[in-house]
Amino acid sequence: MGNGKHQSNDRLTAYLRDTMKAKGVTQADMAIASNRSQSYIAKHLMGAATWRLDDVEAIAPLFGYPNVLSFMAAALC
Repeated sequence: MGNGKHQSNDRLTAYLRDTMKAKGVTQADMAIASNRSQSYIAKHLMGAATWRLDDVEAIAPLFGYPNVLSFMAAALC
């Protein structure tokens, strides 16, 4: 059986990649919104690191979500 934490991170990452394409959001946009480097965002989008809730909270508005809870609900359901 797979690790639930990794499965959730993988689903979130896949949702982010798909939604980035659909909404025209770039890694640079996400880096600016989260006050992180573009390489930090890229590492997460490649699945090499687990997303932090505060990072998802910061980027949620780029995708039209008011907060991390609504974004996570959409990504994981």
